[in-house]
Amino acid sequence: MSTIAMKLKTVGYHTVMAGKWDAGIATPTHTPHGRGYDSALTYFGHDNSYWTDQTQNDSGCGDYGGGYGPVDLYDTTAPAWGLNGTNLDTRNLSAYEETVFMDRLRKELTDHDPSQPLFLFYAAHLVHDPYEVPQQYLDKMSIDGGGHFDNSSGLSQDTMRMTYAAMVNFLDDQVETLVSLFKAKQMWNNTIMLFISDNGGPNYAGGNNFPLRGGKYSEFEGGVRVNAFASGGLISPVVRGTRSDSVIAFADVYATLCALAGADASDPWAAAAGLPPPDGLDVSQALLGLGSSPRTDVPLTPMNSIDIKAALTPVSAKGACYTMSRCNSTAKPFKIVKGKAHDCCDVCTKHYNPGGGKVCRFTMWDPDMGECHLYSSDKSWINGKGTCTWQAALNPAPTPVMQKSAGYIEGDLKLIIGVNVRFTIRMGPAYPNASTPYTPGRYGVQVPGFACSAPRKLGCLFNVSADPNEYDDLIFTQPEDAAHIFDKLLNASINQFDPLRGDADPKACTRVNGPNQGFYGPWLELDEATS
Repeated sequence: MSTIAMKLKTVGYHTVMAGKWDAGIATPTHTPHGRGYDSALTYFGHDNSYWTDQTQNDSGCGDYGGGYGPVDLYDTTAPAWGLNGTNLDTRNLSAYEETVFMDRLRKELTDHDPSQPLFLFYAAHLVHDPYEVPQQYLDKMSIDGGGHFDNSSGLSQDTMRMTYAAMVNFLDDQVETLVSLFKAKQMWNNTIMLFISDNGGPNYAGGNNFPLRGGKYSEFEGGVRVNAFASGGLISPVVRGTRSDSVIAFADVYATLCALAGADASDPWAAAAGLPPPDGLDVSQALLGLGSSPRTDVPLTPMNSIDIKAALTPVSAKGACYTMSRCNSTAKPFKIVKGKAHDCCDVCTKHYNPGGGKVCRFTMWDPDMGECHLYSSDKSWINGKGTCTWQAALNPAPTPVMQKSAGYIEGDLKLIIGVNVRFTIRMGPAYPNASTPYTPGRYGVQVPGFACSAPRKLGCLFNVSADPNEYDDLIFTQPEDAAHIFDKLLNASINQFDPLRGDADPKACTRVNGPNQGFYGPWLELDEATS
């Protein structure tokens, strides 16, 4: 599919990128240069070391020192040999990855001819795992350096927040540098700058989204209502410094920038490959203060295939409550043995072997608890919490419980489903703090999930305009609205584009360990000159 860079090149733009790509690597066409960027200094993966540019996790290509993988830094059409860091001197600002990116952007702006329109995409690694920052910035945030954080004890609650704040401070300086470069080049007055976060702060690693609930990976507002602003000389003085309540989704950036640049946002290339059309909307009128956003709906995380199948299964096929007192575990499939009536939610079709003996397991509706519990035929709790009371449930069997977290916004209302919506803790003005659940480890902060879906409960429904902090669950007072939005979520999930990612290919490591000399890069569809 086409990128913004490809579209803007069709109307004469010079296109530049630095930072995180994370959108393909297998062939040269998958790289930033293959997707329209004239110049691109990037890393391909989800994250890498800020100091050595090596991959964090096992790549399958071998250990390149200290448990790290190959170097993930690429310069337009070849590995960025000589630009990667080679040591962990945490006071050497010039070796820090974000400094390397800014050095490239500074050169591009300095050399750029202002008569040609410019599209510059800075996809900062900050603020992201592995949470590394120059020591000078940590010092500024500590109490000894005049900051707010006491890291003398080494407790993760304060240390992690201090690190996060230091990284944000470094990013602030990066943005200031970019703005100064545009102004020095006499280009600022004809520029629109968009600053957008891709998700809420990770409340498991020092991020704080107070007063919003939840964080990164959560469908609650703390995970999806993100920091964003627009600046630049093309923004009308009338709207500068004001706040807009218009709803804008990340997908809208593509269509909006195409509209502002006068480029065609349609994508015949993607259509020829059988892909759906771009679903972003042009929100330029809202951006320029000339109108409101046309967007009313925002699909969040889609449902998984298991929940989609359960939702599409006709009620008659789900089975009513079974009348049973025990299961015949020797019959395959299990047969219901008639006896005293007990209403169950479901009968499993597999053996459960807790200690060598085969028993039938099933779920029973517990009216006192208001949910289903898993039982076995020997009348003991599967989870070992006590003896089954075999209470009969007079209510009909619940509809299938949606397991994976997913969400959808329509207008003021947001529906969230799932039995474990992650990272939904409520934060305070100072977070993490001494009361935050803490376990020594990679991050330290332990953030619980929240069950929106349960038997007889589709999910959580919030009015995110009137109740942005998501205190008042409307699921039982507005069930028709919840069912309507669920239908939209289901339809969006069925029709989402889910690309085939492929399998691990050992040829990639052959390339890394051979011609690329320990650097990541494309390994397929290379001509003889680069193979």
